[in-house]
Amino acid sequence: MALTANAMHGDEQVCLDAGMDAFLAKPHSAAALRTVLSRWLASSDHAVPPSSGPVSQAPAINMTTLNGLQSLDEVGGSLVDDLVTLFLRSADEELEQVARAVADRDATSLAQRAHSMKSSAAHLGAEALAACYRELEKCGREGRVDDAGTLLAKTRPEHRRAVAHLRDLLSRAA
Repeated sequence: MALTANAMHGDEQVCLDAGMDAFLAKPHSAAALRTVLSRWLASSDHAVPPSSGPVSQAPAINMTTLNGLQSLDEVGGSLVDDLVTLFLRSADEELEQVARAVADRDATSLAQRAHSMKSSAAHLGAEALAACYRELEKCGREGRVDDAGTLLAKTRPEHRRAVAHLRDLLSRAA
């Protein structure tokens, strides 16, 4: 299965022509991943559980996304805890790298750093934070670094909210 962050028109067909069985663009929802995986897992002992219903809107984290990740952990281990820990380990530094790119007026670095954080935040259900990084990435790709300062100011509080919520989830899981 092809899983890509930069899905351009025609990319899906290129992947399918190359022999891939499926194509999914990031960021994707747990439901989209479940749908793609269910084609191959439905007949096995590892069938993907059905969706748990409508998406709940937590203040900083969409818990449906995290629950979806947890449902993919067949071993019953600590997939979500591990992913959250990895995110938290680098999130503050990555935000500062984005800020540095804005201060240095480095559109290329801004686009790259914001893209990485957009994907990471989205996969953990930090949808508002991912949206902020999506806009910062767009500014970088379009060379609009002047607009990025305002967006960075909007990103910082969303970053703090998401990080605080994820830390709280980890502490409750311990």
